[in-house]
Amino acid sequence: MENRSPLFASTALWASDCPRTEVYALFCAVEELTDGVGPCPVWISASQRFRFWLDGVLLAEGPSRADPHQWGYLQVNLPARTSGKHLFAVEVVHWGRAAGKGQIGPPGFFLFSGIKLQWRARRDPSRFPHRESKTFPLAGHRQIGPGEAFVARDHPWGWQDDPEVSADWPPAEPFGEVPGNPWGNRPLDCSFVPEPLPPMIRTPWSWSRQPDAARVPAHSNRSLLFDAGVVLNAYPVVAWSGGAGASVHLIWSEAPVQQDGKKGNRDQTDGCSFPGQADLLSPDGASGRVWTPPWIRSFRYVHVRIQTGEQPLHGLEISLERSSFPLRPTLEVKFDDPSGRPWKKLRQISIDTTLACSHETFFDCPAWEQAQFPGDARIQARHHYLLANEDRLARKAIRDLSAFRMPDGLILSHAPSSFRQVIATYGLQWIGLLSDFRIYRGDSAFIRPHLPCARGILEWFLSRRRSDGLPGFIPEPLFVDWTPSFSAGCAPQDDGGGSLLLAAMLAEACSSMAQLEAFAGRTGWVSEWEAEAASLRTAIRRIPAGTDGLLPDTAGGTSYSVHTQVQAVLAGVWTSAEGLVRLRKALNDSGVIQPATLYYRSYLAEAFRRCGDGAGVWQLLPKWFRLLENTGLTTWPESDRMARSDCHGWGVMPEIEIVHTLLGLRPDPARSRWACPQFDPCLGDLVAIGGRVPHPAGFLDVDMRRTDRGIAVDLRSPVEIHLVSTGERLLPGHHQFVVSEGEGDG
Repeated sequence: MENRSPLFASTALWASDCPRTEVYALFCAVEELTDGVGPCPVWISASQRFRFWLDGVLLAEGPSRADPHQWGYLQVNLPARTSGKHLFAVEVVHWGRAAGKGQIGPPGFFLFSGIKLQWRARRDPSRFPHRESKTFPLAGHRQIGPGEAFVARDHPWGWQDDPEVSADWPPAEPFGEVPGNPWGNRPLDCSFVPEPLPPMIRTPWSWSRQPDAARVPAHSNRSLLFDAGVVLNAYPVVAWSGGAGASVHLIWSEAPVQQDGKKGNRDQTDGCSFPGQADLLSPDGASGRVWTPPWIRSFRYVHVRIQTGEQPLHGLEISLERSSFPLRPTLEVKFDDPSGRPWKKLRQISIDTTLACSHETFFDCPAWEQAQFPGDARIQARHHYLLANEDRLARKAIRDLSAFRMPDGLILSHAPSSFRQVIATYGLQWIGLLSDFRIYRGDSAFIRPHLPCARGILEWFLSRRRSDGLPGFIPEPLFVDWTPSFSAGCAPQDDGGGSLLLAAMLAEACSSMAQLEAFAGRTGWVSEWEAEAASLRTAIRRIPAGTDGLLPDTAGGTSYSVHTQVQAVLAGVWTSAEGLVRLRKALNDSGVIQPATLYYRSYLAEAFRRCGDGAGVWQLLPKWFRLLENTGLTTWPESDRMARSDCHGWGVMPEIEIVHTLLGLRPDPARSRWACPQFDPCLGDLVAIGGRVPHPAGFLDVDMRRTDRGIAVDLRSPVEIHLVSTGERLLPGHHQFVVSEGEGDG
């Protein structure tokens, strides 16, 4: 108890007129000081979302999305306060059944501790969830929750900064035991933990296109289109005057949709519709009104549809505060490219994609799901490590996903989420996420508590093996890639299972598990996982290959895919040279199933690197450059075909491979560590390239230029570097040398 915040001795509060679902609850308390006081901390938490003001100034919001049984609380440091009255104000929102899949938690509550205050509370009758009508259709799976309906005449204006507004509100009601009761009871159905993330940062954002909405006459309709210039998450602040009887629809859209239902150039909007999440504002005729939602909107365009009544609407203004995880990119790269490829634009789109998909969790599609999937999170976490030497969101992803472990050993496909979905292969990708953390961060104390979850996932699969050592039939989805040749994107199986694609994924996970156990000091498990991996590789090798040496997708099947060859490389089924031959054959054979998403090409690039073939990675990059041609895209889409979403964090592979392949700085596969990188650059057709790469030990600085003697390298490193071309190990420091053509180009 002595290590807990005072919050654990506080009783939960609620408003007497508030239900415990789909409600906006307002809390106010007045502090009267005879003398000034200095800064002091308070502790606060709420479900599902709170905003906290002191004297009208927003001080904090949260908590971050998480496992509802490990709910976060924040320590907020109050500023010094002068003598007189000070108003504490908190808004708590619980969306109930209307919540998006990621906004979860127990029934709404409010906790506050550190200062003795008499709280008053009431329901805000002006705000409630707004479901989109058929006017703004969205085709595809969307689970981010509804917009908001706001009726200005019912709002208690000034409640955050004027104590008189709440003077006659009823007292807040306590309910339940204190969280820190001595019996271990959980009165709010959760434990409390310190908030694991820093506050999300808010940055003012200017419109690239902003129409004039100074006055909309009475009895008229107006359609306005605002363009933020890039897909982003933001808190809008909408201000207006007048407009009694008007309705203002705000439709937050990623992209314009043409009349044929397709997306064209995202910069071209004529004749297009703008489907998206919608808010509905109902003005009351007064001046100086302002509205902002309690949760982000994800969009590029805002289509505003205004219908006025008896009174004109004046001065409609929308300002934006971009909201994202406080990621501070420090990766620097400069290119000397005679072909003129737009590397700067390629990098900026990757960074904007990561900013839009990095919030209180990793997001997949911020305008559609805001879900955290382990296969996606692996790629997003790698980008965080290399772009900014950042791991806080990766740690939270590992914890969030492991917290959603089911009794049979598998984890849910994405978490935190109220939407229960199982994708069995994403359990293996979670082990990959944990393994990547070991490689890039090396924190054994963090890894150790998660090993039981990883063991449970592997045991679930291994208990279903057939007598020939291959997996039996798996009843749960085995998502790999959205190729049309895979049913629902899942690994093919025969009636009795026998998926070589799954067997290779499982073998890779067992190998990763052996390394995780050894790193965490659990050496008794290492030989068991190594034996399991070896057994799976042996079972795969027993299956007759096709005439070109490729592995079939199933033991009894006749279909072949690049995916099975990629996973076999990553599992160590072949030597690097053997694997490279098969990768090239598979990619050049029209009868072989090809990768279909930007997501899976990240794993294809990793397979090329495992085989020492930087040129293979280079041949993947044109796919991303083509997405920059006459598309107007500002973030990487969900797919390079017709995509549901224009923004998906799994598409940032080019940034990762700029570091690992072009600059040649990558984890040493022999020791699977980023702490002592390999150096094996592949310049492709570049004349020169230079980079400053953030690393836990400092920065890796490298400049390379083609010369008559080969590639001249100037390298500065705070850690030991392993030269692949010579086998030499360079001690930390400054080194200048020449790499012969062919040695450093894979």
